[in-house]
Amino acid sequence: MKNGIDIINISYSEPYNWVNGGRVYEAMEMAVKEYGIVVCVAAGNAGPGLTTIGSLAASTYSLAVGAYVTPDMMKNMYGMVHKNPAIMYNWTSRGPTLAGDFGVNISAPGGAVASIPTYTLKNSSLFNGTSMASPNACGSIAVVLSGLRERNVPWSAFHVKRAVENTAKKFETNPDNRVGHGAGIVQVQEAFDWLVAYANESERDVDFQVSVDGGSGIYIRDANQTAQDCIFTATVDAEFPKKVNNYPLMAKFSLHLVLSSSEDWVHSSEFIDVSTGKKGFKVEVKTSGLRPGLHTASVHAHDATKPEKGPIFSVPVTVCVADRKVDWTVEQSGVVFKPGHPVRQFIQVPKGATWAEWRLQLVDYQDQNPSTAVDSVPAMNFEYHAVQVADSAQYKSHMFREATAIPLKRVISSVFPVSDRLGVLELAVALFWNRAASALVDWTLEFHGVKPTVPEIVYQEGEAFYRVDVDAAGRSEYFQPSVSLTHLIQPIKPTESTLSPLTARDIWPDGRVTFQLLLQYQFNLSKPATVEVTCPLLTDFLYENEIEGQMWKLYDNNKRRLQAGEARVMRSIDYTAKLPKGDFTIQLQLRHDSRKILDKLQEAVVHLRKKLATPLSFDVVPSYLSGLRGSDDKFKARILAPNQSSFFFLVPPSLEKLGKGLHGSYFLDGWLYFALGRDQVPDARRNAGAFRLKYVLTEPSRAKSPSKSVKGAHARSASKADLASKTDVALVDGKEKDSKEKEELEDPFLLHQVAFFDKVQDVKKRRELYHVFLSDDKTPIQQLKLHHGYLMSLAKTLETKKPTDPQQLQDLQGNILEAANATIAAIDLKGLLASIGTQGDSLSDEEKLLVEFNRSAMTDALYQKCLQLKSVPSDSASSATTDLLDTVSQDLRKLLDVKGDIRSAEIAAIRWARNKQYGRAFKYTLQLIEEKASAEKYRELADLARKLDWPHVADHFVEKIPILFPGKFELF
Repeated sequence: MKNGIDIINISYSEPYNWVNGGRVYEAMEMAVKEYGIVVCVAAGNAGPGLTTIGSLAASTYSLAVGAYVTPDMMKNMYGMVHKNPAIMYNWTSRGPTLAGDFGVNISAPGGAVASIPTYTLKNSSLFNGTSMASPNACGSIAVVLSGLRERNVPWSAFHVKRAVENTAKKFETNPDNRVGHGAGIVQVQEAFDWLVAYANESERDVDFQVSVDGGSGIYIRDANQTAQDCIFTATVDAEFPKKVNNYPLMAKFSLHLVLSSSEDWVHSSEFIDVSTGKKGFKVEVKTSGLRPGLHTASVHAHDATKPEKGPIFSVPVTVCVADRKVDWTVEQSGVVFKPGHPVRQFIQVPKGATWAEWRLQLVDYQDQNPSTAVDSVPAMNFEYHAVQVADSAQYKSHMFREATAIPLKRVISSVFPVSDRLGVLELAVALFWNRAASALVDWTLEFHGVKPTVPEIVYQEGEAFYRVDVDAAGRSEYFQPSVSLTHLIQPIKPTESTLSPLTARDIWPDGRVTFQLLLQYQFNLSKPATVEVTCPLLTDFLYENEIEGQMWKLYDNNKRRLQAGEARVMRSIDYTAKLPKGDFTIQLQLRHDSRKILDKLQEAVVHLRKKLATPLSFDVVPSYLSGLRGSDDKFKARILAPNQSSFFFLVPPSLEKLGKGLHGSYFLDGWLYFALGRDQVPDARRNAGAFRLKYVLTEPSRAKSPSKSVKGAHARSASKADLASKTDVALVDGKEKDSKEKEELEDPFLLHQVAFFDKVQDVKKRRELYHVFLSDDKTPIQQLKLHHGYLMSLAKTLETKKPTDPQQLQDLQGNILEAANATIAAIDLKGLLASIGTQGDSLSDEEKLLVEFNRSAMTDALYQKCLQLKSVPSDSASSATTDLLDTVSQDLRKLLDVKGDIRSAEIAAIRWARNKQYGRAFKYTLQLIEEKASAEKYRELADLARKLDWPHVADHFVEKIPILFPGKFELF
């Protein structure tokens, strides 16, 4: 806008939920209305079904371009032997829009030879799509604007749009072409001449916005509306750009218009006077006399003084009339298909139908070459759609689409869901545009219906076995219920949120400042998983989204980006990420110029969708008792008679396969299936008679907390001699002593002291507090608990908040070594090993608890001691240090699971490096990186590689450090 651009092309689009809403539409409207920019948009490649035009193309401010192919293109670009007449590609999207506008404005060639990236080792390639048609039209219109600028002829985006549509070369006039190719093919010379001839018309800069009951046209599909004539109130709103120099023009503007209908079944007022603002008039649509099929019409408004200009504006009318008879089986025989010409039929979905089975058979053909033998005819390519339309819902949410080759005399079958609530179903079938023969097809559509009495099944874990009541509809149904839970959903709330203004680059042309809401989320995976990030609040909204930016990035605990994507679910793009176990961070950026809107989103929840390696299934049983007894009495498949009801019970699966760490907010997401198509393989039932099922998990059971009553009297009356003695759990004699030591270990006052270490940030004050706590009268087991707690708090500080000052680092390491030695001294290692070697059945529960605690404390102490001995420089240490390290590491290996505990690999790496056996140290350090990588370990690997005289290996690991460990999150 700031650079004075006259015309732009947009060759991307998505299904939409509503027209002319959202931030992208707002920017497009501003570009067209206030800056006079012509916007050409690709209509989309989702045809041949109706109402499949893309989001930006559906805007009344864009020029939506459909794709057609000419005979010369067929011969020269596609190498066809037989040329068909110029036709629309079968896949080009059709109107009308959900708002009632025809959608497609003009058409252009939809094939182009374009350059491609060098890495493909190809110079160019042939591409097809409305993404080729739109830039073709855009270039043609740019030629027109270039000529106007050369002659200093004024124009507006609205005037250019009227010129292009009024001078376009029309196709054969029929309802299907009107919603497919729009006004026709762009004619450069004619459009230029029109704009020169009418450059000074009073309506040149005026935007005429047509509104009919909140839409931009009349779109009738409902059977009740098509059964009777309807009268609508249409309103035209004439607006000038909001500029001061337009005020005199606005005051003088007046236009006398003649209204006329293109079809005799649509009537309107005969004249209308339009000035600045809104003006209404009536439009009558006589649908009751229309035959089944697609019907289009327009009410055109011409300048009474210059009707040759063509329509100033139009009211589009589209009517889809379904067959009056409602049947559960619909059959058609001998339907003729010409290349590229879709055949449509509109069918009223019977009450109670939930899915349909569509069977097609190619029975004959008519080749342009009469000598071709029938047996030599290859399979013929068809594209077929089944589409229902819902207000404020994307067409893809109620659309079945398939493209396949049908062999002669072969029957193909497909199943898809339908909704009786949405009424009319459109069946659209097209023979591919490049076929040299016409085809004769028989097809049959069978509706089926088995549905639960509730629209969605939500089953809370812990409830009684869930009873599902179902009703069959108007025909007998094969009934075989099954459940498949495919995803575990983890809702995550933000841990941080930051709202800030963006830079000058993000200021709107009218001066509005764009703000950024940056939300941060944390989660942990206890085992590897494939995950997908979505934000339910923003799901399935893109161009019509009120939030102009909704990007997320997924990082590991080293702040390395692993995946990025949109907050919505895009099935066409794989935003999943295969993650190892560990800690992860999600950052979500939301952008808007309204702080008020962003403030409401500060608690936006994201969903982490974890795909289950193996879907979980519910047992389906015929009665409550069958589920309770766990018998093999499963629900057996049966035939439901028309209008018959039935029921069954769902028995939840075991959740052991999901692992630990499940939370009460998690839920399992999947589907409940009821039926199977006659000609379908079992997996195809996912498309037929499926209903959403959520299994909400409860809060997991927690370990019993220690008694809140203080039982530390014995600890406080212990003698000084007892405090100096060691704790030997292997020599515990008698259950009474076992129970007493267990109570001392779980003393709430002691647990509070241990937990308090983490709250003291200053290391010196923490050491003073440690000695103060030790000065209290404590039993040996309580002293050990205190030593261990103090040790682990220091180790945590070293890992997460490592001091940068050398002296502070040295003091911290000294304190860790002191606490480790105190912990080791408090435990009899030989007695502990003897207790570990004792058969488990010979120990009481209290003994097992104390043995496990002592083992954990000794392991942690030895491990931390090894780490601190490692920091002593080898050139300044005596052989005594190396010997001590060997002794400590050997003691630690006696307590560790050598294969299962990664700490054994770390100690081995330290030991072998100290003994100058660098190859072995390199091997174990590699194992550490595979388990948990860090920049420090990569530097150690590089150092070991240098000592092994492997400089190229050392350089490799050094170069990877800034990539794997960036140190800060990326900017959006």
